[in-house]
Amino acid sequence: TELRMLFLHQNQIKKMENLGHLWNLVTLNLAHNLIKRVENVGNLRLLRNLDISHNLITSIHDCEEVKDLPSLTSLDLRGNQIEGHETIIPFFSEMKELVCLYLKGNPCMRNISGYRKNMVLNLPNLYYLDDRPIFEIERLCSDAYLRGGKEEEERVRVDYKTRQAKNITTQID
Repeated sequence: TELRMLFLHQNQIKKMENLGHLWNLVTLNLAHNLIKRVENVGNLRLLRNLDISHNLITSIHDCEEVKDLPSLTSLDLRGNQIEGHETIIPFFSEMKELVCLYLKGNPCMRNISGYRKNMVLNLPNLYYLDDRPIFEIERLCSDAYLRGGKEEEERVRVDYKTRQAKNITTQID
């Protein structure tokens, strides 16, 4: 019950089971297995990092239990076969503690118009998405795009760069 990290990657595991007594688990790695559904993680209230990348998950609904993990901050779902692009943003927008998310390599990404921009807009606490961090300028530009399209986004980008240049000049003086 005192186990804090469990690495079970690359073991051909088909089902997530026998985890209920691991109350102190903080990190769980089940990458590169044969898992089709995230299950039996309800008791893992301290779990912060979950890696279920490169498995056989086809629907985000098969991951419903992750939404009930109050401490989860990092979720890796890379390289699965998750479809249903219309449910991705609503699903993750409910996960307020999530700061790091990997979805790269899932078919759903190709069908979300402006994938990165929309994820940044709808997940305000997210600081890392797929292969790179989310910086302040990206968040500001995404918000500007929503308000006024490309023109507003470009205006905000120019204003930001001007402010940054002034700050650097002020610091040098």
